[in-house]
Amino acid sequence: MDYGIQHRPPDAESGAPLHDVTGGGRIYPDDFYDHPDWYDTGGGKPYWDAVDIVRRYRERPNHTVLIYRALPRGILVVNPGDWVTLTKGYARQHSKHATDPSRDFSIIAARVFAHDIHTSGDSLEEWGFNGPAPVKGTVVFRVRPKPREKTYEELVLAAAQKRFANAIRFGAGTAESFVGMLKPSELERIRIKVKAK
Repeated sequence: MDYGIQHRPPDAESGAPLHDVTGGGRIYPDDFYDHPDWYDTGGGKPYWDAVDIVRRYRERPNHTVLIYRALPRGILVVNPGDWVTLTKGYARQHSKHATDPSRDFSIIAARVFAHDIHTSGDSLEEWGFNGPAPVKGTVVFRVRPKPREKTYEELVLAAAQKRFANAIRFGAGTAESFVGMLKPSELERIRIKVKAK
């Protein structure tokens, strides 16, 4: 399954690592740490969450940081060259399918070294993972498939099962045998419920 995009993330040559987002003056100016508000691209809470993390990891290249990535269900690996983010909220924004919620991605989290992720300086929420090997993550947000809609017949059977539970339990018959004893008003409620879906 191809879930990547053409636009590639920064690497060690084109970006700056988490522990020094200035990249020696190539990416963000030295005043970034004192005035991150000057570089806010309108990212809201995810931007400011990322700023807090960037400040925490300044000059700490060998500390591990939690990264997030939105991926199709069942994929648990972040590969070198993948886009990642520092905030779960930003990953959640990017896990949502534009028109079909059933195609939303899950989110995984993984721990990596601060020197293995890089920013290009155009968005503090987007980073490139450039570790030496793939990293296995754990699911922190799972897409739950929408349950299958029950048919009219299944709902009628469930209603009979519920209404005549004691009689069924004592062997007086099965749910199927009691369907004919449901009130017309009960059947009408089920018809309306099915029609509304």
